[in-house]
Parts: sequence; structure tokens; C-alpha cells
Amino acid sequence: MRQFRKFFIILASMALSLLAGISHAERLALVIGNNAYEESPLTNPVNDANDMAAALQRLGFSVNTQTNITKREMEDAIRDFTGSLKSSDTALFYFSGHGAQVDGINYLVPVGARIVSERDIKYESVAAELVLDYLERAGNRLNIVILDACRDNPFKGFRSTRGGLAMMTSPTGTLIGYATAPGTVAYDGPGQNSPYTKHLLKAMTTPGLRIEDVFKQARVGVMVETGNKQVPWESSSLIGDFYFTRQDQREIPSAPDEMPNTDLRPSDAKIPDGIDPSIPITPGEGVGDLRLDMSADDVRRLLGEPEHITDLYQDGNTLYFEYYSYGIMAHIQADRVIAIYLYSGVDGGYDEDQFKPFPGMTKEGVSVLSMKDEILNMYGTPIETAADPENSQIMTERLYYPGIGFKYATLTGQIIHIRIARQAQRGE
Repeated sequence: MRQFRKFFIILASMALSLLAGISHAERLALVIGNNAYEESPLTNPVNDANDMAAALQRLGFSVNTQTNITKREMEDAIRDFTGSLKSSDTALFYFSGHGAQVDGINYLVPVGARIVSERDIKYESVAAELVLDYLERAGNRLNIVILDACRDNPFKGFRSTRGGLAMMTSPTGTLIGYATAPGTVAYDGPGQNSPYTKHLLKAMTTPGLRIEDVFKQARVGVMVETGNKQVPWESSSLIGDFYFTRQDQREIPSAPDEMPNTDLRPSDAKIPDGIDPSIPITPGEGVGDLRLDMSADDVRRLLGEPEHITDLYQDGNTLYFEYYSYGIMAHIQADRVIAIYLYSGVDGGYDEDQFKPFPGMTKEGVSVLSMKDEILNMYGTPIETAADPENSQIMTERLYYPGIGFKYATLTGQIIHIRIARQAQRGE
């Protein structure tokens, strides 16, 4: 009996230990910021790293912060970090500094790197895939990799064959956030933080946002701040939901203290009463008080005199009323509105880069700052798709649905404009 009791106590202790290990899933983060480069030093990465670390600590992460470290120190920190992970842990890796790609492989540049040719990058820098490889080996349930690492070319002696970073495959359970779209350059920023980190910090501390929505909010903020010159990007293979801050938690003060306004309405233009951002775009009908079949005179009464009028056939019958300040173009034929275009301000040719982002969105929540995948998720399979001619200024494609169509950039998936008409149909 005594032996049985002893065995039971040992068995119970083992079970409690196992349960304790399961219940104590941790949030762990490795945060690196490098700016003290001999050539092309940066201003913000150490600020970015310190502010990100402080925010993550308030969000319950145990954070290892490293700044201005060498290649060996970076590799050691990555190995120690991933080696400490348990299967139930959430891991976050953040890097702010110079980055480059060579032969489709991304490299994070340490302090002290001696790079005089493109080939040197491979041996003087840390491959971003090293981080992904170690995280995959760790086998933990969820990984977040944030790369604010695509600043302007740090190597004055040569030009990289391709600008920016390349897309990487996300191991299962991993989200990779890039400061900007593949092959493009991010901004260091004139303030305390880079635009990307600044808007991530704000979104991360907003209660109730899923991680996908955190990165979407950051993307919108960066695009507005940079005039759509920088479009953050993600690749994800997450299989569950993750919240930095749940809705039932108290809101945690964001860092840094001063954040830009991410309201999408143009700052220097008055939005007409009929185009209030709170009024959704209605497929097949119109936007607010701007409706299909409205007369040209009624459009003028609502929006004022167009900033530019294009007479398509020089016959006065087919006109485009262009309102750059509102992100709107009305297609008028025989004195009636037959289509309405809403622009994102992304350059897609035809002087579309002059348009400021239209501030409204569809009833489903899709806006001109949405991405192709969001539209497919919201609207499902399109009635028709079409690729624009190869002589377009950028490669674009279109998705057509009843009463609404979307034109997007093929490379990035960024929406260029939304077209509202009575039915899905081809045409500008």
C-alpha cells in the first residue's frame, strides 16, 4: 500500500509538471537594431529596436534586445534565441537596419561588415533564411518575423542587381512582415522611428486586432504617410489566430508617444457632404450622393468644377470628370454618369498617380487601399478576369463582379482603382 501511494505521488507529480509545461506557453522576442554602419549609417534602427522592445514587453513578451552588433553576435543571438523555444511558445524576431538581396536570397547587414562588392554580402552578412531555418527546427507553434530592413542602398561602391528584399517562403505557422513590397526600398524616416515601425507600434497596441489586421493597419498608415511610395507586405502560413492585445485587455499605451493620423481623407481637400467616408461604396449604384445615371450638371453641383476634363473622342459626348483631390473620376456619356472610378493614388498609368486615395469603402469593408487577396476573400470568384496590355506603364490585371470591378498591380496585388457600373464589364 505504501509503495502504491509512493508510485501515485510520483505519477501525479509527473502529470502536474507536464501540465505546467503546457500551460506556461511564453511570448519570446529577439529584437535587433543596427544603425552604426561605417558606410551609409542610419538614424532610426536603434530607436526602432528600443521602442519595439518596450512595446513588446508591455504586451507580455520576454525580450532580448541587441543593438549595433556584429555578424558573429547576430548569429549567436539567433541561435540562443531559437534554442530556448518550447513547442508551445510564440516567437517574434525583429530586425531594423540595412538589408539586401543577392541571387534571390535576403541578407541582414551587421555592424562592421566589410562589403566592397556584391559577392561580399553573402559572407559579411546574415542570411534571413537562417532565422527561418532555426525557427522551423525549434518546432514552436507560432512565429512572427518582422524585417524593417530594406533601407536605401548601403553600398556606394556598386549597385545591387535588384533593389529591396526578395519574397521568402514562410514555414508553417509563420508570418513574415516586410517594410515594403518585394524589390522596393523602405524609408528610414525623419522622426523617432521609421514609418513602418511607427505604424506597427500603433497597431500592435490596439485591442482586439488579429495579427493580420495589425499588419493591414500598419500598411495603410505607411502608404498614407509616404504617399503610396512604400507599401508594406506580408507572407503568412499561420494556421490560427493571434492577438498582440485582446479586446478584453486594457489598452496599452503605444510607443512612441507621437503618431501620425491615419485617417484616409485627403488632408488639404474638403470632402463634399455627399462623399462622407462613413458612407460605403455601393456596387452597381454609386458612392454616397454620387450616383450612376446622375447628370453632368448634378455632378458639378455635388463636387464642384472638375480639376480636369478629358474629352475621350473630342466630340463632347464621352467625358471624364477628374477630381484629383477626392480620388474620384466620373465617366459621363450622353450627359449621364455611366461609371465611377475611385483611386488609391498608386501610379497605374493614365496620370492616376495624381489622384489622392479615396476615403470610402464598400459595404464588405474593401477600400482602394486593399489588396487583391482581400477582395477575393470578400467577393469570392470573379465573373471575369482580364490582363491589361503589355504596353501599360505597369503590369495590371482586373477582377469583375456584379456592379463593381477592381484593377490591381500584378507584382504587388495593390488595388489601383475601383470601378462602379451597372454591371461587370470590361473597359476603362
